[in-house]
Amino acid sequence: MNEKLNRLVNEVQKRQTYKDGDGHQAILDICYDEWNRPENKDWSYADMVSYAKIMFGPFAEMMILLGKYNHQVCNGGHDQYFTNGYADTNGGGCFADHSHDVPLHKRTMKLMQKFGLDKTKLGKEVYDIQSKFVRLTRVAWERERADEDRYDEPVYDEIDTRYFKINEEWEVFLRNYANDVLAGRIDLDKEENNATA
Repeated sequence: MNEKLNRLVNEVQKRQTYKDGDGHQAILDICYDEWNRPENKDWSYADMVSYAKIMFGPFAEMMILLGKYNHQVCNGGHDQYFTNGYADTNGGGCFADHSHDVPLHKRTMKLMQKFGLDKTKLGKEVYDIQSKFVRLTRVAWERERADEDRYDEPVYDEIDTRYFKINEEWEVFLRNYANDVLAGRIDLDKEENNATA
């Protein structure tokens, strides 16, 4: 186990959510608690994601990104996820000017590939939805910039519907996956090698 993952394991073991069987939520709790410390009041969401990567490695980074993606989409669809800025590195914030390039979202997808989640049954479906989000966001952005009358037509309805059909099963998958990694039942180094082979 690498040093950063070992640090993460040591931290999650202190969390009640981990003791209750939810390693994914424990990872979220650790990083969100750090974000909410008074000395970090100027951090953006992207800063907190960077903290997760620096302190605990790319696995923690991916779990944070997937957790926020799931939360935002389930709360208000892909439009909310984009509009609230969680797909972007500009720091988030409702109705802020967000990049149609959605760099944090693309990072999420790269991490899913890195750890092979895009090769699992559910992960493949989520990855396909995420890929379509990238294309649709570009379309919506181009319509808005062109000031077309159609710019406010629903763009994400189809992928919202697809995600809502699997999101509960995906949440269980992520919780079990996190638990298995944190308990050492999944060797991330081996998973990365298999994903890139």
